[in-house]
Amino acid sequence: MKRNTIILSGWAVDCFVWNPLIHLFKKEHNVTIVDWQDVGSLEGFKEKGIGAIEKLGQEPFTLIGWSLGSLVAIELATTYQKQVESLILFSATAKFVQDPKEDYSIGWKKRVVERMKKGLDLDAEKTLDSFYQQLFSENERINNVSDAFFNTVQNHQDHLPSIEALILGLEYLIQADVRGKLDHFDIPTLLIHGEDDVICPVEGATYLHQHLKNSQLVTLKETGHVPFFSEKNESLSSMKTFLAREGQSYD
Repeated sequence: MKRNTIILSGWAVDCFVWNPLIHLFKKEHNVTIVDWQDVGSLEGFKEKGIGAIEKLGQEPFTLIGWSLGSLVAIELATTYQKQVESLILFSATAKFVQDPKEDYSIGWKKRVVERMKKGLDLDAEKTLDSFYQQLFSENERINNVSDAFFNTVQNHQDHLPSIEALILGLEYLIQADVRGKLDHFDIPTLLIHGEDDVICPVEGATYLHQHLKNSQLVTLKETGHVPFFSEKNESLSSMKTFLAREGQSYD
């Protein structure tokens, strides 16, 4: 019997970015990918995740979140604890922007994200190109991993979110804060994070690991923000080991 897996994707991409990883385990799993192309409100991010969960009825599932999707995943995990068998978070954070009032210095300054929102209105292509360049480490750029990603993006331009949805995504990243939810569940959680991630610094994953009751942290050297794309074999190996320990399998 196939197991259920729901993937909550990141900002400014389509489900195509998951293809290198998905084909390695899709045979044994029913995979649903949630992206944010048609989100029309800040509440829409969580609502899209809920929609995917409700299609499963009461069946258990593994929840995978990446970047923005990791924030949504943690929100959903607090609500659907009885169904979520395990949680896998790539390039995750509990809060994307810094919070000086609470001495939380991990992540981007709010004004930088606000500037990106304005940039999308003025020159969306330039703003997105700049963001995509930051997804990868220097080593990944040297090894042409970034080129493979850029080519994939170019081939799927028609599937990228609208400017309105992109701006909503940035506003969600400004407002989302799941720090207060981390002690509300003890779902087995695997954190996979690139050590050279400049979008969501690895310190964010360390923070999550310290505050989640039942978590494991795997850091990948010379890896940026998209480890499931640039280090798919190592990512899958970590997932297999983790899920086997939890009585599940991707074999």
